[in-house]
Amino acid sequence: MKAILANLGFVLQTAGLIILLAVPMAIVYNEQSPLISFLITSIVFLASGFLLNAFSRRKELDFKSSCILITIVFFLLGLIGSIPYLYTNMFADSSVVSKVANSFFESVSGFTTTGLSMITNVDALPRSVVFYRGLTQWVGGISIVFIFVAFFYSDEVLGNITRAIGLEKLTANLRKSFISVFLIYTAYTVIFILIFYFLGLKDWVNNISLVFSTISTGSFSPVTNFSTLVVFPYNVVLIVLMILGGISFSIHYRLFTGKFKKIFSGELLTFLLIIGGSTIAFSALTKISLSTSLFHVTSASSTTGFSFIDLSSLAVNAKVILIILMFIGGSAFSTAGGVKIMRILVFIKSIPWAVKGIITENLGEFKFGGKEMKHPDILSVWLVIILAMFLIFIAAFVFTLYGFPLVDSVFELTSAFGTAGLSVGITSPALPVGLKLTLALFMLLGRIELIAFLVAIMPQRKKVETITPEILPKV
Repeated sequence: MKAILANLGFVLQTAGLIILLAVPMAIVYNEQSPLISFLITSIVFLASGFLLNAFSRRKELDFKSSCILITIVFFLLGLIGSIPYLYTNMFADSSVVSKVANSFFESVSGFTTTGLSMITNVDALPRSVVFYRGLTQWVGGISIVFIFVAFFYSDEVLGNITRAIGLEKLTANLRKSFISVFLIYTAYTVIFILIFYFLGLKDWVNNISLVFSTISTGSFSPVTNFSTLVVFPYNVVLIVLMILGGISFSIHYRLFTGKFKKIFSGELLTFLLIIGGSTIAFSALTKISLSTSLFHVTSASSTTGFSFIDLSSLAVNAKVILIILMFIGGSAFSTAGGVKIMRILVFIKSIPWAVKGIITENLGEFKFGGKEMKHPDILSVWLVIILAMFLIFIAAFVFTLYGFPLVDSVFELTSAFGTAGLSVGITSPALPVGLKLTLALFMLLGRIELIAFLVAIMPQRKKVETITPEILPKV
């Protein structure tokens, strides 16, 4: 446990330094209350990290320890990151309990890149808080706190962290893989900030916050009326950026390294086909234009969660399309949420393999993408998909007890679990505290991923020592 706490301390210190990026914004806009809240948040992160480091010794992490670390990190990011919302009295009309729940919900939604929000009027927020909201999504989406860990650990430890956070090994050197992800997404962030600026989005807070949220497939809008940001050509740029956020890190790496022949993988083509086919189906069912349908389908499939139409007024079949898209999500090893396209493809292909194995009583080898998959890996795919559906429907039943329609409840919970952020109106300050915390839990589960969470909470198996005859007591 000391190894986990020591590493947790380092991650919290890193988070504290990153939060300081919001301080200059508060100074520029002369916003005293947010400035103090950011400083308090940063100090709490830094002090907590320092204390954990002081009283623990950093050791190398195994896979289970890495999963425990990630689970605790995202919970604490949400908890400590809620300070600015509490300090600036963002939810003034709420009771103390509801105010705390709303602030925690908002913070978790940011760091998990979900984007469901209890804030109804973004335009009334201090400008630095708008920036802070986008910053939390960028930090959570790109997992910058884990990328910095790459500077301090061996490849063996990085391998365990990689498995826990779902990052693909892009190069022979894992440290280089971590750094590559950080540099590539930083480059995208800068490039698209400049693109929006030259297209006319001169407000730097709205510009930066919009790019932060989109590249991390989060959906915190920098303005209340998001339709003002989807006029041409902004809508085209946002669709491109959402797709970039929804595809694999490996695709971006090949793109930046000039390996263009390896860009179009089966998963990428499936992702694009899903978007294309769903756009046509969604437009036909809703009678909404193809361009608007394309935007919302891309938003759901990449789990970005931006929307400028009233989703609550959609017919059930149209809502079901969006539910399926949010549940599937984007590519593996991307900032997108959902169970991921790769798992869905493996699941579908493994069904006849499993049936054949049951009939013949012999599970042979299973190959996917030309590579053999181990049976535990296939089992984990089935576990994630089936358990996710089970949890969503069980929780949806609870929501119906409060008077919410079943389809709408499934929609909201799938959005939370898929870290998508689309809403049919259930998420609001008036939602009972218990349901708010349920949605927050689903956001955490979706971001951490079920396998990592299950590994984290499962009891450690004790090693059984083998007793040899030579050391047995003589009678």
